[in-house]
Amino acid sequence: MKNLTLMFVGLSGLAIGCGDKCEDTAAGGCETGVEADADADADADADADADATFAVTNSGSSIDAAVTNHHEDGYYLGLAETASGDAGWYGEDAVTGDILHELYDSLSLGCVDAPGDVVASSTTLHCVSDAVWNGTTYAFFGNENGDDWSSVSFCGGDDCSYYE
Repeated sequence: MKNLTLMFVGLSGLAIGCGDKCEDTAAGGCETGVEADADADADADADADADATFAVTNSGSSIDAAVTNHHEDGYYLGLAETASGDAGWYGEDAVTGDILHELYDSLSLGCVDAPGDVVASSTTLHCVSDAVWNGTTYAFFGNENGDDWSSVSFCGGDDCSYYE
């Protein structure tokens, strides 16, 4: 009788301490006592893609643009001589100008001296002098929002309000 009582007490302790941890195995198995992060598996790679970074430099013989972690649709680089006001060169601005510079991860534009020598995605007028380059505003137009490259993904240089 004493052994039977001890056995019931022991089984009761197990039933109270662990009895309901495995009651819903169809919905995901036994409980472990540790709460799982419900979003851990659902978005494991949601933040794995780093944001794009943009850079534009003037080497003296070219304007070099680079985008890391670029969007699959690529970008258009616009260059505008904003510091010169109405007298500036806007033919490559990707807004009013006809000359568009397309890139995905990098682009090197050779320097030319005359507007008629500028070729899309090949040459630029913006590195004819340090004064012109220092007065240039550049912008990367992307299609991240599905808006046909009408959004500025990044802007730098003289006056980004030109692209607002």
